[in-house]
Amino acid sequence: MRIKDYFLTQEEFALKETEIKGVLKTVPRPVFSDISRYYNSDKYLSHKSNNSVFSKIYSFVRKTNLHSKTKLITKYSGVKKNVLDYGSGGGHFLKTLEKKGYNAFGFEPLFYTPTKNVFNNIESLNGVGENFFSVITMWHSLEHVNSYNKTLALLQRLLKPGGILIIACPNHLSYDSIHYGKYWAGYDVPRHLWHFSKKGLITVLDSLNFSLINTKPVFFDAYYVSMLSEKYKKSKLWFFKGFFFGLLSNAYSLVSKNPSSNVFIFKNKK
Repeated sequence: MRIKDYFLTQEEFALKETEIKGVLKTVPRPVFSDISRYYNSDKYLSHKSNNSVFSKIYSFVRKTNLHSKTKLITKYSGVKKNVLDYGSGGGHFLKTLEKKGYNAFGFEPLFYTPTKNVFNNIESLNGVGENFFSVITMWHSLEHVNSYNKTLALLQRLLKPGGILIIACPNHLSYDSIHYGKYWAGYDVPRHLWHFSKKGLITVLDSLNFSLINTKPVFFDAYYVSMLSEKYKKSKLWFFKGFFFGLLSNAYSLVSKNPSSNVFIFKNKK
């Protein structure tokens, strides 16, 4: 499938199958020296930082998700321990965890967020000792990394035996993905280098010695992604159409078990 970067550059990319069923990759892949231009843009940050309707929707969803994320960690980690948020952005989640009594650290490997002067941000993971974290989270960051195998192997080294790894990512087999096709905002090429189905990601983690504990749908994502997809289609009624197809996607996922996005809870078997 050929897909444009509708969000920013209008450049065209392709999705190719990998050796793992349900896992796709973006090609051609931007070279490291060039990839920052797909992030370092006011347009990339606009839906998070201005007073537009879309920005307000994003802010509302983010605030709601902070509560649910913290609740999820409390449920599966028990005692309040060391937590790493890989792909921490501006540190909003870290601040929420700290208020709840966790020792929260963040690492931002991407290119659109400054790595300095961010709340509890670690500039490099190389100096962190093995088995330091009891919980590691990746909220929509795994799809951005250059090599998911190398990244997950590194995080497993930092995670205690029996520790919890929580991953959230889009599902390219969801109803909204199928409905919007090349316009589906969940592809977000070339910022998303990888695209996982539910079974595809479970296969990847199983091969790396992680056991699946549970999966949870992220219902808010269906609305957000559908609205953004309608904007890519230049729909004048993007809010209402996006809400409708987001609702339809969520309803369909109750039967198909393929929501727009999933949260996976894994345990480190090492």
